[in-house]
Amino acid sequence: MKKIEKCGIDSIPIMRTLYNFYLQFGMLNKAMEVKTFIAEKQRTKEKSYNKDRNQQEDDAAEALVGAIREMFVELEHSRKLISMSELLKGFSHELGQPITNIRYGVQLFQMKMNKGINTNEELKELLQNILSQTYRIKKLLDRFSPITSEKNAETNFSVVKEIKNVFSDFDSRLKKENIVWELKENSDFILFGDNIKFDQIFYNLIGNSIYAIKEKGEKGSIAVTISESEKEYIITFEDNGTGIEQEYLGKIFEPFFTTKECNNDENGGGEGLGLYIIWNIVSMFNGNIKVDREYKNGAKFIITILKKQDEREKNE
Repeated sequence: MKKIEKCGIDSIPIMRTLYNFYLQFGMLNKAMEVKTFIAEKQRTKEKSYNKDRNQQEDDAAEALVGAIREMFVELEHSRKLISMSELLKGFSHELGQPITNIRYGVQLFQMKMNKGINTNEELKELLQNILSQTYRIKKLLDRFSPITSEKNAETNFSVVKEIKNVFSDFDSRLKKENIVWELKENSDFILFGDNIKFDQIFYNLIGNSIYAIKEKGEKGSIAVTISESEKEYIITFEDNGTGIEQEYLGKIFEPFFTTKECNNDENGGGEGLGLYIIWNIVSMFNGNIKVDREYKNGAKFIITILKKQDEREKNE
């Protein structure tokens, strides 16, 4: 028995056999010693197994974390590329508008020259318009430049004045397309923020209206009304163009949704970014924009901007 115990000390099955022999021969004390030894051996083996298993699990977890980290690096790189692509498309869209306005102004001037019309006054207006548009291009370039600080871009500005300035930039183009416009000033209000971005709301809306009116082929009109309620400022923008089909009303503010053919859009757009940009800018001013679904004579947009708390208290 002692030889079996000595030879089988590293084998739990042999020790269990020895334990049974001790029981059969009534050697209970020896049987209990072997049983205790077997229990200790099993605990040691389980600890070793668990340690190896834990190490394997740690190694697997570390490998998984590494793979996930690499995946996120690739996703971040892809996200940056997509963001850059969207930024460049937006930049192309915004830059196309002042360039188009300059082109229309020059074409109108050339047409008058060819007809022998006295163009001295028109030349002054054209040069002034070109200067205004190039100034706007510079401002747009500043906004898209990653090294330009945005801290000085915010200021107090008159909403009525900004809208009039935008219409003034479109003057030559609107005349050429035989489109009249009207600004109904029931009130004016001052906003604090980036006036160049605010102007972009109306550059996009007017550009879209010109496109829609040309598509309809009738004499065009654009009307903007400014009013206010107790809690918010209200700007309505309407035209008598082709309007928006009912099936598209829920999608028009989504990025890249468009019904335009890119080659036909003289705004430099057609990418479906114009109204998406408008929606984002209006949101920056703590506002909302929606389409009047009941308006049948073209398209009508309603912009509401919440008044600040101190302004509401002043009115009360």
